[in-house]
Amino acid sequence: MLRTSTDAILESEVLLCPACGCECVHPMKVKVATSSKVVVIERKRVQVIEAETAETREAKQERGVRITLEYHCENGHHGNLILQFHKGNTVVLHEDLPPEREAETLWRS
Repeated sequence: MLRTSTDAILESEVLLCPACGCECVHPMKVKVATSSKVVVIERKRVQVIEAETAETREAKQERGVRITLEYHCENGHHGNLILQFHKGNTVVLHEDLPPEREAETLWRS
């Protein structure tokens, strides 16, 4: 579930790790999927995949865009926060992923 806090930075709402509540959540990868393609933004590249993938199948099944933010927190948790659009609603989902040995933060290029 999506959790936020205003305790860390008073002017902003900060995303908290869904697993432990840590305020230090690092974005690793962003995927935006439609029914026919996925745009993947990683630390050192941006690519467009124009083929069927797990993400395009989910977007097609739900009949709406699927946005996935892969993250890791400074306590070692790793996962995906997913925004899935469907019939006028945006559903927030979470997937736990195995820990990353060398997690690369998206903006540190």
